[in-house]
Amino acid sequence: TYLTLAIVVTTTLFCVAMFYFGQGFAEGMGFDSDAAPYFVPLSLATVLVTLLVGSRTALLVGVALSLLISYRVNGDIWLVTTYIVGNLVAGIAAGHSRRRIDLLRIGAVVALAQAAIVPVTVTLAGHAVTGEHLPLLLGAAVSGLLVGIATLGLLPAFEWLFDETTDTRLLELASADNPLLKKLALEAPGTYYHSTMVANLAEAGAEAIGANGLMS
Repeated sequence: TYLTLAIVVTTTLFCVAMFYFGQGFAEGMGFDSDAAPYFVPLSLATVLVTLLVGSRTALLVGVALSLLISYRVNGDIWLVTTYIVGNLVAGIAAGHSRRRIDLLRIGAVVALAQAAIVPVTVTLAGHAVTGEHLPLLLGAAVSGLLVGIATLGLLPAFEWLFDETTDTRLLELASADNPLLKKLALEAPGTYYHSTMVANLAEAGAEAIGANGLMS
């Protein structure tokens, strides 16, 4: 769909920009340039596609971009592994996201997962983990945090541009602070409470059969 394509293009451009930023940062700090690809927030695409399209599509997009970006930056199998782990963690976390604050938590979880996998991949590659691998850890953590921050900024834009309603948006619309709901509660309290009870029953029924209760 156009939405998926727009997400892929936007996130790819953002990832390329972060790669060049990582190169400049590594050179400025005297780090090895191999750290630059770890600053790429590749999981951003997975999170956005999961929230706006679906988890299956997000998995395909995440794997495809992991291979594409790794090839573009001359990465090895261990970089691909780091990207894929970040994508899997991001997809699982995004699937349980309901509120805007959860987007920042997703970034924190991805940062921890990517930082944790770096020593593992370094060891599997036959190297001892030393101080020279600290830039890789830093890049993996920073890119994870960027996923949460960038999602927080891009998600509303995609919701508006493509007229998509996510679970997060539905919760905001259903908030008791919504002016329309306040007006309904004041002018037609019977209808308001009856509608609330029916909505609660529908949500419980949907969740009982494994459906999305917010969409019921």
